[in-house]
Amino acid sequence: MWFNVFGLADLVVALTLGVLTGYGRLTVTPSGAPITELPLALAPTVGVPLLFALQLTSLVTPVRARRPAQSVPGRVRDPRPRIAVTPARAR
Repeated sequence: MWFNVFGLADLVVALTLGVLTGYGRLTVTPSGAPITELPLALAPTVGVPLLFALQLTSLVTPVRARRPAQSVPGRVRDPRPRIAVTPARAR
């Protein structure tokens, strides 16, 4: 769980640095200009949101797994499928 929080913090720092560099508020060497062209532009536009969604999913999944299943009042349904059997006709 701590590793997921660390990963989210790393993504937030990466996004912050990307925004600061992109708007010229932070100067880096070498230049960040190549990241604005394809195929390098796919990393921040596709990869970062995908990794962010995966981090959130990996945080939510264990929380959902800990909750006990809620029972529904009423009749218990047989989980087996019902198959209608018709007698075979003799020839």
